[in-house]
Amino acid sequence: MNEEEKNSAKLLIRDILTSVIIVVIILGGLYLYTGLWPPMVVIESKSMSHGDGNPPDSQIGVIDTGDLVLVKKVNDRHEIITYVEGKKTGYMAYGDYGDVIIYRKNNMRDTPVIHRAVMYIEYNATSGNWDIPDIGVRNVTHYNLTDYGYNKDTITVWFDKLQFQASDGEKHGGFITMGDYNAAHANSDMNAYDQALGGLVDANGRRVEPVETSWIVGVARGEVPWFGIIKLSTGPHPEPFPENSVTYLIVSLILIFTVPFAIEFTVHLINKKKGSKKGSNANSEANSEMDKTDSRHNRKKDRRKSKR
Repeated sequence: MNEEEKNSAKLLIRDILTSVIIVVIILGGLYLYTGLWPPMVVIESKSMSHGDGNPPDSQIGVIDTGDLVLVKKVNDRHEIITYVEGKKTGYMAYGDYGDVIIYRKNNMRDTPVIHRAVMYIEYNATSGNWDIPDIGVRNVTHYNLTDYGYNKDTITVWFDKLQFQASDGEKHGGFITMGDYNAAHANSDMNAYDQALGGLVDANGRRVEPVETSWIVGVARGEVPWFGIIKLSTGPHPEPFPENSVTYLIVSLILIFTVPFAIEFTVHLINKKKGSKKGSNANSEANSEMDKTDSRHNRKKDRRKSKR
């Protein structure tokens, strides 16, 4: 191996080590921020998308099929801001009021759901009805959500129609949850939210109950659009990808792979041009020095002739 090959090998090893260190730093930082591993989830369905297509076009700032989102660990239910709270304070996430949470249906180990936390309810054992403590609502059997979601629908959440099969009939409080797309395209209140009569069921076919804090994997934070399509493409996926997501992913991958080479090539050309310029200047200086020497030599000759 000659000296040039040795230098090339050293540069390659250096680049690989630098890349590994950068990846470790990024992943370590994500873990420290989220408190979970893995720190991200891939979005597999359109249930949180905004729009009317099937699937709707993806949007930055909205959770769409094929997106990646960070999942931040939750230790207390008060760390989650619900839709009804957010509507009062103006707090928004992913294009609407309140936080989006990732939870396990009835705490089972099947694929988690990522939906918006609409409200937190508590069972009022004295009256047999329900309270929404975060907004001061007490002793009710239902609650009307007006101008809800991007379609501005009116949706009634019926607490007296909740089922608690997974809890052996024991009523308990928790979060009422709903997908943004599901809410906008529901046929009625009975299939708009996850805990509704026609809502979600767990792996055993039981209706999803109000989501307890211990069932929550985490709260969604941030968004890496489109790149989850790569992972979903390696296996079966129940829903098609948004066409514009596929286009943006292809463009992004092309830029990621071509821009570094373009930058390196440009730097190489600039350095080469600088080197040529330095060489040209050196030659000019050498020629100038030779001209000066010749001139001095000629003057000496002239002086000798004049003395004779």
